[in-house]
Amino acid sequence: MNNSCFFITLFAVSPFCSFAADESTSDNSSDTIYVYSSLNLKKNNEILLDSEELNKQIIINPADIFKSTPGVLSGESRSSGAIDVNIRGLQGQGRVSTSVDDTINQTALYRGYQGVSNRTYIDPDFIGEVDIKKGFYGGSGITGIGGTVNMKTISPSDILIPGDNFGIRLKGSILSNHSDYNRYTWNDEPSPKKESIFNGKNSTGSIVVAYADENFELLAGVSKRVRGNYHSGKKGFGANSYKLPGYLCRDEYYDDNGDIAPCPVTAETVQDAGYTIYPKGAAVPNTSENTRSYLLKSSAWINDEHRVSAVYSLYDSTFGETYVADTTTIDKGTTVSVSQGPNAYIRLARYKLGYDWKSSNPLIDLNFSLWRLDLRDRPKTSQKYIR
Repeated sequence: MNNSCFFITLFAVSPFCSFAADESTSDNSSDTIYVYSSLNLKKNNEILLDSEELNKQIIINPADIFKSTPGVLSGESRSSGAIDVNIRGLQGQGRVSTSVDDTINQTALYRGYQGVSNRTYIDPDFIGEVDIKKGFYGGSGITGIGGTVNMKTISPSDILIPGDNFGIRLKGSILSNHSDYNRYTWNDEPSPKKESIFNGKNSTGSIVVAYADENFELLAGVSKRVRGNYHSGKKGFGANSYKLPGYLCRDEYYDDNGDIAPCPVTAETVQDAGYTIYPKGAAVPNTSENTRSYLLKSSAWINDEHRVSAVYSLYDSTFGETYVADTTTIDKGTTVSVSQGPNAYIRLARYKLGYDWKSSNPLIDLNFSLWRLDLRDRPKTSQKYIR
């Protein structure tokens, strides 16, 4: 084994001029300089998104909160209205634990050949903090082998200006890249046009009221999100323009009587659709959303060490979702098509009571919570059927 030594030489250069001292009085001795370095593993394995960071992002879907988190993303980000966290390739089946206000908030849903989705439903306007830990976390609370994502709902401190005890936050947006999902039938027909940005059919809005003093906090919020199917981009390698009866055909196909007919689904007749089966600029079916959300939370300090809290939230949504096994289907054995299916529905109510004891004794730090989830869902399990 060869031993190698590395030396670091430090130079200090002053930008100011000075006169040289007399050599007879100069002191050539110098103090020893120690250089230390350490690797901040916590910074690499943990990501904390606070309310200030979240407010900088343009969030249309809940999954958009992970735009700035390397190694962390969400599956079904445009077609489920939910968050299904993927950390470093690990996803589903409890591999990544996701919680909201320290309560389990995951719904397992069978998705055919795609596997199982672990969905978490929360309105992005009510997210105040996202704490992401990559890899197994051995600390207290819920954890998974892939990592842990703990989301906190907004608190009065996210709303109030320092020094004030009452405040109101209004938040809204209008969208211009969507069309009514009811106007979409099959993707081999001309795509519906985008809705006007001023008709209010594609918009989001929320209002949050907060109050806080030395011993009590109260927050209430209402949010509404409505949008139709979004339209795909116009650049890149996508499907060809629509050509009836089937835009995936290389050329018009004629039957034995000389009439135009759907082309057979064979390698010789079907046009390669590129990276997507959707033409450029066309509506993407099953990506609409109509969501109402409510949030009510309060906390009170009994004294300097004891605090009690309560949280109630309701997420009520009708949304489009794509069943992957039905992304491309065959109509009567000939035409490749994708249809606009019936929308799915979910109603998730969450209740939580909490108690904290922050004792002056360093050996005592108690956190106790009692929570309940009330879930009612009607997911899409195939192209034509709702469970």
